[in-house]
Amino acid sequence: MHSLQARKLSSRTNFQQIQKGKKLIPAPGQKPPWIYGGAPIAIDPAGVYNVPTNPNRKNYSPAQLNLCDTFNYTYTNLLKTLHNMFNGHRDQCSIQPSAS
Repeated sequence: MHSLQARKLSSRTNFQQIQKGKKLIPAPGQKPPWIYGGAPIAIDPAGVYNVPTNPNRKNYSPAQLNLCDTFNYTYTNLLKTLHNMFNGHRDQCSIQPSAS
């Protein structure tokens, strides 16, 4: 990274900043040429929602089942479409790229 200010950081790097509690800053002459030593990153635990570690359909209330099923269907379709696209089966994709 030559210029951290001019470059958009990856999601992984942003999450690492949260984990380490410090912003990523340049560290010229060091390897790697940056450190997690910038401004502190504060987390308000009240604003962090718990998520299930192993979500299972049977653990949802009747009111949540439709949302759960819709998410599962949509996510599965996305994964199948990506698999087909990356494996040369564009004709089997539910979403076709537009012709340009």
